[in-house]
Amino acid sequence: MALKFHNRVGTLVTLSNNNCTAQRNHPTQEFNNGVVMSAEPLQDNVPFEVRIDRKVNSWSGSIEIGVTTCDPSTMKFPISATGFREGTWVMSGSSILRDGHSVIEEYGADLDQLNEGEKVGVMRTTDGTLHFLVNGVDQGPAANGIAAKVYAVIDMYGKCAQVTIVDNAPGTNQENDGISNDVASQLANEFLTQLSNQIVNDLTRNVEALGIDTVAPSSNERLTFHERCGSLVKLSNSRRTAERRHPLDEFNNGVVMTNRPLKNDELFEIRLDVLVDKWSGSIEVGITTHNPSVLDFPATMTNMRSDLDVVGTIMMSGCGILTNGKGTRREYGVYNLDELTEGDRIGLIRKSNGHLHYYINGEDQGVASNETPPTIWGVVDLYGMAVKVSILDRNDPNYPNNISSPAQRARNIFRQYPDMYDEISSEEAEPVERLLFHTRCGSHAAVINNQRTAHRPNALDDFNYGVVLTNRTLRPEELFEVHIDKMVDKWAGSIEIGVTLHSPNDLDFPSTMTNMRSGTWMMTGTGVMHNGTTVIDMYGQNLDRLKAGDRVGVKRRGDGTLHFYVNGIDQGQGATGVPPNVYGVIDLYGQAAQTTIVDHTGVYQDNNLPQSDQAIMSPSSSDVSHRFSLCCGKCITIKNNSCTTVRSTGYNNAIVFSSDPLKRDEIFEIRIDQVCRVWSGSLHIGLTTLAISDTTSSSIIPASALELTSKLTWLITGSEVRKNGFVIKENYAPALERLEVGNFVGIRRVSDGTLHLYINGEDMGVAASNIPKNVFVVIDLYGPVEMITITSSCSWDASLMASQQSQSITSELAEAAEFDADEEYPNTIGFHTNHGKNIMISNGGLTADRTESYNQGIIVTSQPLRKKHMFQVRIEHLNTRWSFSLMIGVLGFPPDKYTFPVSSMSIKKSCIMIQGNAVYSSGCKIKENYGPNLDELQIGHVIGIMVDEESNLRLFFNGVDQGVAARDVPGSCYGLVDLYGICDKVTVVPNEGSGESPEPHHKDKEKAEKENMEEVLKEKQSLSESILGSVVIRPCEYAKTCSKVRSLMGIPDGFFLEQQMTCYCESCHKLRSEDLYLRRGEPPREYSVPLGWCRYILKQRQKASSFVASDKWHVAYYGTQLEVLRKILDTGDIHACSDQMGGGSILLPQSIAFTEKSRPDSSSLKQIIMSPTIRYIGCNEFSPKFKLLDPRTKKTFHVRVAFQVWLKPGSYKTGPQSLGLTDQIDPQFPNSELEWSTKEHGSVLLHGLLIKIENL
Repeated sequence: MALKFHNRVGTLVTLSNNNCTAQRNHPTQEFNNGVVMSAEPLQDNVPFEVRIDRKVNSWSGSIEIGVTTCDPSTMKFPISATGFREGTWVMSGSSILRDGHSVIEEYGADLDQLNEGEKVGVMRTTDGTLHFLVNGVDQGPAANGIAAKVYAVIDMYGKCAQVTIVDNAPGTNQENDGISNDVASQLANEFLTQLSNQIVNDLTRNVEALGIDTVAPSSNERLTFHERCGSLVKLSNSRRTAERRHPLDEFNNGVVMTNRPLKNDELFEIRLDVLVDKWSGSIEVGITTHNPSVLDFPATMTNMRSDLDVVGTIMMSGCGILTNGKGTRREYGVYNLDELTEGDRIGLIRKSNGHLHYYINGEDQGVASNETPPTIWGVVDLYGMAVKVSILDRNDPNYPNNISSPAQRARNIFRQYPDMYDEISSEEAEPVERLLFHTRCGSHAAVINNQRTAHRPNALDDFNYGVVLTNRTLRPEELFEVHIDKMVDKWAGSIEIGVTLHSPNDLDFPSTMTNMRSGTWMMTGTGVMHNGTTVIDMYGQNLDRLKAGDRVGVKRRGDGTLHFYVNGIDQGQGATGVPPNVYGVIDLYGQAAQTTIVDHTGVYQDNNLPQSDQAIMSPSSSDVSHRFSLCCGKCITIKNNSCTTVRSTGYNNAIVFSSDPLKRDEIFEIRIDQVCRVWSGSLHIGLTTLAISDTTSSSIIPASALELTSKLTWLITGSEVRKNGFVIKENYAPALERLEVGNFVGIRRVSDGTLHLYINGEDMGVAASNIPKNVFVVIDLYGPVEMITITSSCSWDASLMASQQSQSITSELAEAAEFDADEEYPNTIGFHTNHGKNIMISNGGLTADRTESYNQGIIVTSQPLRKKHMFQVRIEHLNTRWSFSLMIGVLGFPPDKYTFPVSSMSIKKSCIMIQGNAVYSSGCKIKENYGPNLDELQIGHVIGIMVDEESNLRLFFNGVDQGVAARDVPGSCYGLVDLYGICDKVTVVPNEGSGESPEPHHKDKEKAEKENMEEVLKEKQSLSESILGSVVIRPCEYAKTCSKVRSLMGIPDGFFLEQQMTCYCESCHKLRSEDLYLRRGEPPREYSVPLGWCRYILKQRQKASSFVASDKWHVAYYGTQLEVLRKILDTGDIHACSDQMGGGSILLPQSIAFTEKSRPDSSSLKQIIMSPTIRYIGCNEFSPKFKLLDPRTKKTFHVRVAFQVWLKPGSYKTGPQSLGLTDQIDPQFPNSELEWSTKEHGSVLLHGLLIKIENL
């Protein structure tokens, strides 16, 4: 039977050719809704293949293919194949997804790279294994246990616009055999080309075996580009220069090759002459066995395939090596070709031993491949940003002979995050004096630790006279950077940094460096000052908000401009015309108590030992290093004075601990010394409350750190964060599987109780919160990581520690200082100047307008969001030409230097977004059926976000709180709005009370100590009221009345989460566009929303249990009486109050009648009755009505109360209603399934109190 597509297809699909060809309508205007399915279920061992007939260049992404158990005759087609659920496997790009979730990241060829005429297929074998095929080549097993009846599903997504079924069954129509004459001719030509190349290679090997000179007659011919090249290439300069035509309109078809094969040990080198900024990706360089005289040049060289069992094409692309179009080395060398600039050089040599080496700016990058064929041509792909190159000749007198040092480029394994790079530049020069602090400094400062560390010994008694200068002038392009070791909370203001022409030997040290009136440039707070006068008012990050562990630096560039750096990120030009021979200077002012110079001069001194230029600390001989505990896994060997640990055998049983608990804000950092890629998996690192000492028995140590569940343990493994083995955060950071030798990994418990991970010195943000004190570091050398060494140290100054221990500051003063630091925070935050390319900002930074298209509309707040401060925008205009709408969320890193993608869903680094009614973390869905559907917003609607005091992200719709969207958001995050689809204009909504501006932040640099405690407390109270007043909640009248009734019942506010009320009256429910029935739990079960009630979320006594319950337990309702309401709230347990709930009502626990044979031993226990619908539990038998008198207005309210609870799956039984009613109570639930009953203790968790008033 001939294979065909099913008649039912996606909304934009048209079938033709007897249902064998499918095309997506309007492919340049729409990129989805192109799903088609096979007409019949797949037959075992029979592939279902399609040929790509047409592609467009308007979009990213391409064809997706898979299988599903869904029947096309009855199902509702999703907009894309990744939207299928209930037994669906899809290959997308080079990944395998099951029910929309990725299960295999790297599998087979990349479907996004396929061209027109290429084929892709899917097949189920008789043993239930799923295989995918690309151009007839089986990519291997992708999944097991596939159901017997599955349909093929094809998604003509993105670039893919038309496909045709390839039916290889004998006797089928030639029209549908899948290979046209042109394609057959192309395949024949390619085969002949490869065959001729193979013959040449064989002849060459035979000649070599006979010892005959292999140099070709044309071997002395000068190396140029071949006259045959890509369709958009123009050759010039005697074919020594190649240029891609229309570089702003086209990004590919720019392949050029050498005019002859390369000789052994011959350098083929080109120079990048012209780049453009429009595209992503850049030049690709390599070798190929394909002869340019007969080659049909592809659009890009990475599309070249070789069917013969030979290495056909090797290309360096980005920072990886691809062989025959497939990645063979993900990280190669120390350069990324996508980051090279005009004038940079790229070369390659095939050594006589067959090894292929690349050279970047003359620097050997090492062996790229050791299986290089003898006859090869050089090939260059002018892709993306690369427009023009020229071949270089070392015999040319103008050849640039300078070889750049590797120290001129920052090394970083996570190269796809260029915004995370530290700009570190160190010129190759003669050895110079090491950059240290000068011993002559301010009267309240002291220099210690071999002049590497400066501190204020009495930081709690004084706040100024802490100026320290460097021991020598800064060299051109030299970065002077310090690491903040210690902070105190007593003062306002913090570290200041800059440069000065004054020598430390001649300087009369001032109280603060901003008082200098000559030859001095300083960054202070968010401003830049020259000779005591502010020249830039709003510049870069606020230094007053830095914490211990942060870094700040300054660099004078060769053109006389001064740049400041915060945590390695260039804040931009801070000053111009700065003369040479300036000294670096820091002012340990206010909260800044101790800093250490970050040494950049010795990072690459030993080329044999890979080092990272982004290590947080390096142990010195004067410091007391961290140590590993002698209690460890059975496969661990500890050496080097307990600073190095090695896994001797296997891949597990390799847990190690720190010898002491982490101190406040202390970083424990290790270096990866040895990696074995035989094993999969990743290093595990985290914190545990398990008390460890050298005498602790190793018998308690499990084989894997994931099994440490006897005490609270937080672990980061791969890109996940786990608590006691349960995943609490996904896509937290770049995957630890990709760590290499020389990389640094650190762990830190911040003073606010949050856990932070550091990779090569970069803070990955908050991994978990509410971490207790006295936690030990736990590391599992699992999988490939076999050896690590501690690089951090406990370099805390003894005098400062003693001073801190001898003095204490009251908590009221500390809180007052915290509010002081926030005084300058505005009530209304505007938009940042860095935004998507289609955005126009107006109205003083408060209005954003997307000027064209439907994307490129990302905008962020100009400042980080403060906790409990709401950020709201109002919808001003909608363009119904598009689909989907606004997205809103938070960004966990500064946006100043970030290049925004087309959509916020493409931000893969510390970003939480709400789209539609789902929540996404770094592009991956983490929650569904949340809040109103943002795609249905109308003009005038107000949408807002807020980070609460527990670091939870909350969404507000027209002022109504929608509950927690995500937990553990980064401590410093920016509000983000994506003007996507129909929404193209928003305006920031000022918070109520914004007319009363807070008292301006005084600019007097002598920020004195606040002496009067009474004034401090008054100021703190006033500011606290201002902050709370900025959070605007506008509940309806019914909600206000319910809140009034709750207070009349005398229930303390301490039982409830602040501002966690949701009104389910008819108007509020319609306003939120919620469904009447939702699903939750594993497996999911349906429940009704409490329509007509108000819900107040209760504080959870067991946060760990409630976190699991909120996602995996089922939702039900429990009716109760006013008499026992307070008792239930006091105990938090319905079972504990069951004996006091008398009265014979059905709502009360009832004894159940058993037969003699069925009576269980526990039949004397009371049974609790709940229901998935409030219509049943809200009746008189379960939630009796009671009267409540308002003593002030003398008004009587008729009130019912109930609880919304979480119910553990498998702990309850489902039974029929027991009221004897004949009519159906709830149309969604049959009367036979209305009662859920349980007797199991701990199976019910209270979630919210429900209140209903019936006489309004």
